[in-house]
Amino acid sequence: MNCITWKCRGVGNPETVRELHHLVRVEAPTLVFLSETKIEGNKVADMKARLGFEGCITVSSNGLSGGLALFWSREVDVKLNNLSNQHIDAMVR
Repeated sequence: MNCITWKCRGVGNPETVRELHHLVRVEAPTLVFLSETKIEGNKVADMKARLGFEGCITVSSNGLSGGLALFWSREVDVKLNNLSNQHIDAMVR
């Protein structure tokens, strides 16, 4: 299993989304965790299919600060334990 963690400083920018898509295509990670998404969680969740992931958990930003997202592939099972505006606690198998 390989993972990517990225403090992306906003995924509202199309260039950032293209770079993320390229990175996912090249590295084929099982999990991707994004911090500082700086947009609403539902907009981040909309990227799930484009990136080719099976699941997604998001935490919306507070204005233009914060925001988290966890994407995962079909290779793993993810169970959410807890989340807040500063963390996502999940079990990955």
